[in-house]
Amino acid sequence: MGKTVQGRGHRGIYEDDFNKYKKRVSPVLLRQVLRSVALQVGNKFVYSLAARDVHSSVVREALHLLTLAGLITPVKHTDGTGIPLGAEENNSYVKYLFFDLGVMLTMLDIPAADILTASDVDLVNKGGTSEMFAGLEMKKYRDCLQKPEMHYWQNTEKGSNAEVDYLRTRDGKVLPVEVKANTQGSMQSLWIFMRKRQLHEAIRTSLENFGQFDHYDPKDNFEHRHVDIFPLYALSNLEL
Repeated sequence: MGKTVQGRGHRGIYEDDFNKYKKRVSPVLLRQVLRSVALQVGNKFVYSLAARDVHSSVVREALHLLTLAGLITPVKHTDGTGIPLGAEENNSYVKYLFFDLGVMLTMLDIPAADILTASDVDLVNKGGTSEMFAGLEMKKYRDCLQKPEMHYWQNTEKGSNAEVDYLRTRDGKVLPVEVKANTQGSMQSLWIFMRKRQLHEAIRTSLENFGQFDHYDPKDNFEHRHVDIFPLYALSNLEL
């Protein structure tokens, strides 16, 4: 990486290498796409929002280079009917994690304190930011010798917006992980997914303390489902 230039703000040393790729993708486009990843965090990435009048194949190449550089991590949609999760990936539905939450907030000119205190009205992407933080935590505590593969589930049926933030595996089974930005929120998407896949174990991570609860699904013959609660700051416990 190149030298840090004092006073450059969020344009840090991670952007110094962009000029090395100018024969493949414009450094300006790389910056635009990286910023778009930050703006779209927590949502399916939309190519047309990244750069106007640029073909999606060029944006896709920029995303590929940013992924290779370790600046972003793809979270790919999977049907989640079983393992391995990667066997049912759908590359038409991909979200991305920014490599560092603090750097991302600086890029977007958002004081870190706002993330902790703002309401959903004050900060429209608070949920997406919490989701990204959870993803980075889960990625950090995985085996460093394995390439991180991140997955989520989205109901692709027309008229449905159900989505489970992350899917993992545990004891040979699919384990859904729901992320909440505060201590409340509907779990309808989680119940839909668990109902479809006949799963009985799940994780919720939020600003709550450690805990657990049981749910008897009235839409599935009162099938028993168990949810363990992990605080966002303690997701390392998933690896224990």
